[in-house]
Amino acid sequence: MHATPVPIPAETEPLSVISQLESILPQLVSSLPDLKRQVTVLERKKTADAKSVEAKLRRIKALEEEVGQQREEIERLKRENEWLKSRP
Repeated sequence: MHATPVPIPAETEPLSVISQLESILPQLVSSLPDLKRQVTVLERKKTADAKSVEAKLRRIKALEEEVGQQREEIERLKRENEWLKSRP
């Protein structure tokens, strides 16, 4: 892969670029605080979402444990019921 040669701009081109930058810089600078706020809000939301997911995962694990305990209890009750049925 060969590098493409960069064209050498005319002397007036840099001045044109600088002039264009001067016209948009104030707008960019004025929008920075709003952009920072938006980023902060998004970061907080991301953190809150992650915490919410973690809490839900903990709840799922707790429910899975509870289901396991209930299954064991059901099996125990079935055995007890069979034993009671087998008694004279």
